[in-house]
Amino acid sequence: MRSKIYINIKILICVFFLNLHLQADELQINSSQIKIDKKTKTTILEGNVKAVDEKNNQIFTNYASYNKKLKLFKSTGATKIITSEGYTINGNDISFNNINKTITSNKQTKVIDKDGNEIFMNMFNYLTNKNMFFSKGDINIIDINKNEYNFSEIYIDE
Repeated sequence: MRSKIYINIKILICVFFLNLHLQADELQINSSQIKIDKKTKTTILEGNVKAVDEKNNQIFTNYASYNKKLKLFKSTGATKIITSEGYTINGNDISFNNINKTITSNKQTKVIDKDGNEIFMNMFNYLTNKNMFFSKGDINIIDINKNEYNFSEIYIDE
């Protein structure tokens, strides 16, 4: 009898920890309207879309799609992101790959750091597990004193 109880407790503990791990890998997504595209097996999200990952990076947009199999969230149009470290990203057409733990865009983007410095870039990659930005191309920084700096490549460690 004791061995059955012991085995059942072990099974419950394993299921509990396995379930926590699975939930941590998923995005928490809210939206006003949700549609399923059965052909592409993609969820279409419209109106007040908010997605939050396990590190508390928050993505806000009005239109997005999410492919659960690929763990790929793509916004279309204006998108705002607040990183887990408090940086604000304003851009368009931003992708969040929850397998590679990256947020990327090839469109004009503005990043505002915690001190209020503004960084303008043509593209960016953000590694969510390392809290690090990378960009190359035309990069313009305007600090809080209105000084301007231009770069062709930048790494920002939050």
